[in-house]
Formats: sequence, C-alpha cells, structure tokens
Amino acid sequence: FMKLAEIYVNKAKKNAETKVQNIEKAISVYDKLADKYPSLKAFAKLQEGNTAFQSELDDMAIPAYEEVIKELEAKQCDADEVGYLKQAYQYMGFIYNYDKQDFEKAKPYWEKLLQLDPENKYARKGHKSYSRIIRNKKYSRAEFQKEFRFFYTRLSYKIEVKMYNNKIYTYLWTL
Repeated sequence: FMKLAEIYVNKAKKNAETKVQNIEKAISVYDKLADKYPSLKAFAKLQEGNTAFQSELDDMAIPAYEEVIKELEAKQCDADEVGYLKQAYQYMGFIYNYDKQDFEKAKPYWEKLLQLDPENKYARKGHKSYSRIIRNKKYSRAEFQKEFRFFYTRLSYKIEVKMYNNKIYTYLWTL
C-alpha cells in the first residue's frame, strides 16, 4: 500500500497539472489500507493528512487529521497512537496558525499538543505566537511569513510499514 501511494505522490511532485488528481489517488490507497486493516485506520488517515499537507493541499489534510483526532481521543492509545495524535495536533496547529492565520482555531491544537508533550518546540512557539499576536497586533501576511518562516516551511517524512510474524511495525524518518 505504502509503495503504491508513494508512486502517486511522486507523480504529483513531477506534474503540477495532475497534482491534485494524483494526491487523491494516493489518499484512496490509504482508504483501502484502512478498509483492509481496520486496526490501522488512524495510521492510514494520518498518512492521508500528511500526504495532502506535504503537497500544500491543506483543505484535503484537515478532514483526515480531524478523523485521526476524533478516533484517538475517544480511546486509550498505545505509544504509536499517541505519536499519531501528536502529529495530527501539530499539523492542525501549523495549518490554522501559519497557513490560514486562524489563531483561534489553532489554539486548542497547540494546547492539546502541549498536554501530551510539554517540551514540544513547535507547540510552544505556536502557542506563544498566538498569545503575542492576540495581545499586540495582527501581522500582515508578509510580516507573519518573515517572522515565522521556519514554521512556514513544510516538513518532510518518509514512512515505512513492515509486517513480521503477523505484527506491523512503523518506521518514521525525518528527511
């Protein structure tokens, strides 16, 4: 599943005209992964969101991240699922805070991320920027991008899923 989705993502990177179409195909591969392996639904939805986010298609990423959050907040999570939840909170914070500049919508994601990971530098910076912006002034888009350019840059990850002895292992590398 992952290799097939990766093929579509690479096609999207090579051809801007068919970018959305290829990202939609990659997302449909993750939907099939979730259907075939229901225990991996949160992982598959996270990959949908990450694929759209990496391709700067935030409006496609938001529903996927929301689904991850909804599913994982409603249950007791294992260590991997806590990681998925932290990623979903972080990227929702990025999308609303830095891309859409909707600080009110970003704030709960930063707060929830800080509850799970009090030392998370992205959440601390995002939450601090929210407080500063609300207290002081609203930035123009250019000023905002200049001040927060580090966060405005997209993050890249490579994810690999392997199965050994009927157990699924997930590997995540920052590129």
